[in-house]
Amino acid sequence: MAQTRQAANIPDAHQDPRFNPDFDKQTNYHTRSVLCLPLRNTAGKLVGVIQSLNKKNGGVFDKEDESLLEALAAHAVVALERARLTEAYVEKQRMEEALKLAHDIQMSILPKIFPPFPQRCEFDLYATIEPAREVGGDFYDFFLTEDDQLCFAIGDVSGKGVPASLFMAVTKTLLRVIATRVRRPEAVLAELNNELYRDNETGMFVTIFYGVLNIRTGAVEYSNGGHNPPYVLSSQGAVVPVDNTGGMALGVLANVSYRAKRIQLRAGENLFLYTDGLTEAMDRAGNLFSERRLQECLQGVKEVAPAELIRGAVRVVKQFAAGAEQSDDITALAIQYRLS
Repeated sequence: MAQTRQAANIPDAHQDPRFNPDFDKQTNYHTRSVLCLPLRNTAGKLVGVIQSLNKKNGGVFDKEDESLLEALAAHAVVALERARLTEAYVEKQRMEEALKLAHDIQMSILPKIFPPFPQRCEFDLYATIEPAREVGGDFYDFFLTEDDQLCFAIGDVSGKGVPASLFMAVTKTLLRVIATRVRRPEAVLAELNNELYRDNETGMFVTIFYGVLNIRTGAVEYSNGGHNPPYVLSSQGAVVPVDNTGGMALGVLANVSYRAKRIQLRAGENLFLYTDGLTEAMDRAGNLFSERRLQECLQGVKEVAPAELIRGAVRVVKQFAAGAEQSDDITALAIQYRLS
């Protein structure tokens, strides 16, 4: 019945080659007449089969019986579809609750109290993340070491959703562990890359910019693993991208070498880090916000606090998108050096 989608009215089942008599033999039940109909929803999709055996008076099923069973079948289809939709709704609610929990867990592992080091007057720092879905693959992190070094990073994992968020969590955890015992940024990325490459059966990777700010001098040593180069916002209002160190994304190949470079931040200058969710945000026509628009947005900003700087940039991006669906995580981190 499921194969043919055709009704079957069989006067004597044992005379029909399609009938399997084994059940009757095992149970001593004698199947005589059979009336069978396919159950199809409004879209014509088969959702089941309904069958009636052995008409009560011992006769065969007639046209009136077929009509009655068709009416019962229609009601059965409605009940089955309603049950399926109810089950799908319950499952959707369960998934939404699980994703919300995953979102809360992901957000809890990212620093979100600002200012993070209120006792330190040498610098100010702010960061934000807005996942395109309930969970995403972007991350940022920062922490102080005992020798007055501020370690900071921003990263973007390939893909979206739960797999990306899990890879992000692993990356962030490993980065902090490695950075607490390895000083040079290029060595941190090299070791982190090898750790991520090991047992990486999914083939995921992460771009990352990692730097270390000397709080006493304003010097920043950094290394880049395939990420967007940050911008330095000078005290004169210029917006200049830092030199790229040329490193590749992490987790792709083992034993990759990375290079480090150095910049000098002066009092009032900001270092603006971001993921491509900012520059690749699209409007309703599919136009990208672009690096050019980001630079224009940052151009002329002088000695603005990091929180105001990031909120202003995100606001401009959202105005550009004009309600278009967010296609990628939006993440930014800004550090302002304050010592003269």
